[in-house]
Amino acid sequence: MKKLLRLFIHFLIVVALIGIGYFGMNELKASKPQIKRRMPSKPTPVVRTIRVEPKTQPIIVRREGTVRPLKEINVIPQVGGKVIYVSPNLVNGGEFKRGDLLLRIDPTDYKLALTLAEAKVKDSESKLRLAEEEAAAAREEWKLIHGRSGTLKKPPPLVAREPQLAAARARLDADRADLRKAGLNLERTRLKTPFNGRVSQESVDVGQYVTPGQPLASIYSTDAVEIMVPLEERDLQWIDVPGFTKGDGPGSKAAVRADLGGRELRWEGQVVRAEGKIDERTRMINVVVRVMDPFVKRPPLVPGLFVKVDLEGKTLQDAAVIPRSSLREDKTVWVVDAGGRLRFRRVEVARFHGNTVLVRSGLKRGDLLVTSTLQAVTDGMVVRAADPQGRLIRTAGGGRQGPPSTDQVIATIGARLKLTDQQMMEVRPILLEHIREQDSVRRRFGGKGFSGIQKLASNMQKLNARTKKRLQGVLSPEQLSEYETYLEEQRQKRRSSFGPPG
Repeated sequence: MKKLLRLFIHFLIVVALIGIGYFGMNELKASKPQIKRRMPSKPTPVVRTIRVEPKTQPIIVRREGTVRPLKEINVIPQVGGKVIYVSPNLVNGGEFKRGDLLLRIDPTDYKLALTLAEAKVKDSESKLRLAEEEAAAAREEWKLIHGRSGTLKKPPPLVAREPQLAAARARLDADRADLRKAGLNLERTRLKTPFNGRVSQESVDVGQYVTPGQPLASIYSTDAVEIMVPLEERDLQWIDVPGFTKGDGPGSKAAVRADLGGRELRWEGQVVRAEGKIDERTRMINVVVRVMDPFVKRPPLVPGLFVKVDLEGKTLQDAAVIPRSSLREDKTVWVVDAGGRLRFRRVEVARFHGNTVLVRSGLKRGDLLVTSTLQAVTDGMVVRAADPQGRLIRTAGGGRQGPPSTDQVIATIGARLKLTDQQMMEVRPILLEHIREQDSVRRRFGGKGFSGIQKLASNMQKLNARTKKRLQGVLSPEQLSEYETYLEEQRQKRRSSFGPPG
């Protein structure tokens, strides 16, 4: 009996609990607020931007070309004979100075010819003197015969032997010319260099018989080299080419670059002229750049080398260099205004250069230029601007500014304390270590309740005390006081933004 009563009581309790639960559930459902339907807000797109900094921009026209010698000639003898001497430098790649002897031809025959020419001259001189004496005697005889009659007349040319005298003089002049020619032929047996240069090709050796007009070697001057640089017609508005563009001044300067010996070498050059014709195939204008003393450096700027040439053109005032990817269709760019809205703006492009664009006008200093792309974009749409590192930039229309970088923090402190260069060198590693330890303490104790906040504040105080002690040996008392003021201002900013104390 008692067992049945106990079971009945338990049953009543269970039924009561179930009823209370059911009643409570209904009450909760009745008191629950009705959820209102609403459209989700569209997220504001984030665009990467860069600050526009117009300044004076030099125009650099980069082209390529091949080095060629300014002077190149063939060594050709004017007389024939057997080669009896060849200079050791007369080899492919050999260097020589102006006036150096390259080779000698056997001079024996030419010495004999010179001796014979000298003998002929002496014989002609004696015959001329004999003719002169005979002419003088004939004139005296004429005077003796015709002087008695009282009529002195000039003797006839035949009587005065004038034809014989003229012939003797002509023979003497001819023999003297033969003598000079013999001397020249003897001198021409010694082939000398007309300039400083190098040998590019040779085909002669000792014992070889050579004839007049036979090429023996090719040499070129090392005093200067030239580079033919093809330019488009639109490039000429920036480059000064003597005799081709406006003005009478010198040509534009040029920097010649080449990779030799595992390093990049540079030479200074100058535009000296344009070639006589425009290339009919490419419609390009060939401009000549001259480089003086190309063999002073080692390795030298040798002919045949393929080089890069940077032509220094005119300069543009208040021009901006922007990424080529930021230039949209119809020479339009996107900028973010002070209200956080994207605006279309047309710009005047001066020149394309690789992955950059030189803008002559249309952008102002401080403009936020959009470098990223959007699938759908309209003029005036609201966006959030971010710097190249992805930190949001504060604008009047919204968005927040990302935390400053370590370099920005140190630069701000240096400017605030008016640190010298020497102080900056000593303070920088101390501040870098302080910032690293500060970040470590915040990661360790930040966001761990009231106890974590207390530990965070205590460790920050200890860290600030250690850093201040290290800075005492570098900073003056005034600078230390200013540093403490800066730290207090930073703590106040963090409190006002509900950040952890530090």
